[in-house]
Amino acid sequence: MKRLGFFIVLIISLIIVFKTTISATNYIVVLNTTNGITETQVREWFTKAGHEELTGLAKVTIVNNGLSMASVGGGCYPDFSACWAYPANIQLEDDLLLSVPTYLVAHEYGHVWSNYFKWIYWRGSWNAYLQARGLLNDPRLNSTMCWTPEELIAEDYRELFGGSSIPRCDGFLGAPSAWSIIGLRDWLALTFTQDHAPPGYFNTPTSTSIATSTPTTVLTATKTPTPSIKTPTPTKCPKGWSRRNIC
Repeated sequence: MKRLGFFIVLIISLIIVFKTTISATNYIVVLNTTNGITETQVREWFTKAGHEELTGLAKVTIVNNGLSMASVGGGCYPDFSACWAYPANIQLEDDLLLSVPTYLVAHEYGHVWSNYFKWIYWRGSWNAYLQARGLLNDPRLNSTMCWTPEELIAEDYRELFGGSSIPRCDGFLGAPSAWSIIGLRDWLALTFTQDHAPPGYFNTPTSTSIATSTPTTVLTATKTPTPSIKTPTPTKCPKGWSRRNIC
């Protein structure tokens, strides 16, 4: 009987430890790579990028060959009584990850972060974001992959909250730097997230991160979502945009 009691206590203890570990890490790391990247490195990069459990990142896979990409999605009931974001997955190509870890992780996590809040608070619509960005009804939207709302906001996240100042994917078509739009950083951190500001919002901007172009005034966006229900789809790289498969 004492032995049985001991095993019961041991099993309960293991369950508690397991649940605590899952809660603490929140996402699985799969290493399909021979480049020596460790799980600890991956988690440190995502912590630096501002990862938060609530955004629903489920798995990060590091691969020897393939695209660096995020797979995200969400949906709503027909009457919009509730909306949700699906668990998100990120795949990162190892050579690229080692060469520009801050850029790559912040950009791909930007997809996960923005997808979560788009579905939870904006019914799956980008309209409020595009209005705040000054790009609502801009004819350049969706003209290239870099000019899709998903890529634009992922780049905004990277630039404003992810600590990466690498030139933007969409810059060659004239998209203004996120730093150059007065109020956009506050709008994304506080209004878009309904006061769930990302960790990077509280970091003091460096002078090298602030655009030198003439600031424009950000519009005040209101919730005017377009009804839609989507299934998870990966964000893919624009053809010919990068030799290293960043998207």
